[in-house]
Amino acid sequence: MATGCRASLLGRWERATEDTKLWQFQPTVINGALAADSFLTADDSVTGVLGWHELRVGDPARDLQWLLGAHSDAITDSAFDAYSRLRGAGDRQLRQRATFYAELEVARWLLHGTETRDTE
Repeated sequence: MATGCRASLLGRWERATEDTKLWQFQPTVINGALAADSFLTADDSVTGVLGWHELRVGDPARDLQWLLGAHSDAITDSAFDAYSRLRGAGDRQLRQRATFYAELEVARWLLHGTETRDTE
């Protein structure tokens, strides 16, 4: 990674951790390990959720971070809108925190590849 890019990313992460408004959210029960394959569906409806091994009270943005890797902005927007509508909460920073968590997850994955010397 180029030094300028790395410094820019680090600066953005530092600003995020220092932004007190970003971290004002209502903790709720979260799955903690959601991904696209966590959902059982039938006839375009969710019929079940798998993988409850990370169940805890925490930041709902953690459960929504995986959506940011979706191939469609419309799907991502729809999911965030549905979550906000159903929860009735005014968490204006939800998507920003989810983005932060998603970036950290990519960094963790890259570090794992480095540690295991896996170039793929």
